[in-house]
Amino acid sequence: MNEFDVPEAPSRLLPRTAEIRKRLPQAVFALVGLGVVGYFAYHAIHGDRGLLAWKALDRDVTEARVDLQAVRAERETLEKRVGLLRLESLDLDMLDEWSRRVLNYSARDEAVIFTHDEDDAGLRLDGQEGPVAPAAPERRALGER
Repeated sequence: MNEFDVPEAPSRLLPRTAEIRKRLPQAVFALVGLGVVGYFAYHAIHGDRGLLAWKALDRDVTEARVDLQAVRAERETLEKRVGLLRLESLDLDMLDEWSRRVLNYSARDEAVIFTHDEDDAGLRLDGQEGPVAPAAPERRALGER
């Protein structure tokens, strides 16, 4: 007998059907357990309430907070401007500016320069939405009708 000859395996080392039948339930139980763990692990990451959805929600909340801060800053600016028109703290320059803009009045010795203003973007006297129509070329002096 040389080193390349394979001796016949003894019969006790060969798998037997009785041993396979004995270990089959344990293997099935382990495979089912792995399947359940895999199912829950997949949905913990990719599910509707998983890690990826949580990150997307966190990103949306961050964007909403940034938008909220911008809206709050704009609101504070508008509240300050409106506060200048209240009777308790009336600013005559602001009142003069708005009255001239809304009533389309100017003094005889004043030059009127039209610019695109953010405040005029939504200001329409006819109640409709949309861009403001160009101002009428006719300007009236204070005191004229």
